[in-house]
Amino acid sequence: HCFALTSETLVEHAMELDHIGGTFGGNKKPTPFICLLLKMLQLQPEKDIVVEFLRNEEYKYVRALGAVYMRMVGKPVDVY
Repeated sequence: HCFALTSETLVEHAMELDHIGGTFGGNKKPTPFICLLLKMLQLQPEKDIVVEFLRNEEYKYVRALGAVYMRMVGKPVDVY
């Protein structure tokens, strides 16, 4: 699901999210949300891209992805 993504294609995949979750199934398969979050941690997108995720009012899961990412890597001043 998240192989060979760039910062630009990450946004396209984030708009396809339809739920937030961790893992599921007997093999503890990660959800697409967790895969995209991991990919964001690997790519380390520019702060402007993350801010656009947070400002997105059309797709709530894109906004949630940006919020979780910012909470994980953002400075306290930026988060609060």
